[in-house]
Amino acid sequence: MQFDFQTVFGNSRVGSFRRGVLGWPAWARIALIIPMVPGILLIALSLLLFLVSLIALFVLTAPVYALLSRLFNVRNVEPEVVVSPGSKRVEATIRDV
Repeated sequence: MQFDFQTVFGNSRVGSFRRGVLGWPAWARIALIIPMVPGILLIALSLLLFLVSLIALFVLTAPVYALLSRLFNVRNVEPEVVVSPGSKRVEATIRDV
């Protein structure tokens, strides 16, 4: 069974609801929107609080990471390349066809 976006959101219940609401007078549409405002505000507030908590997490862990890196003398070093005796360096070009 294939999901058809146009059938679900264009011609069926959602589309008919949208067309029906657009046919209402302006005061009726406003009366429908007013109860939706607190929910929309709560969703926006929860997203904002999530972002603030994420930023707080990063702000609090960055100094701890820096302190532990200095304490244990951890440095970002590149790994040494081990070359086997008798091996040769090979250059190659890769082309996408």
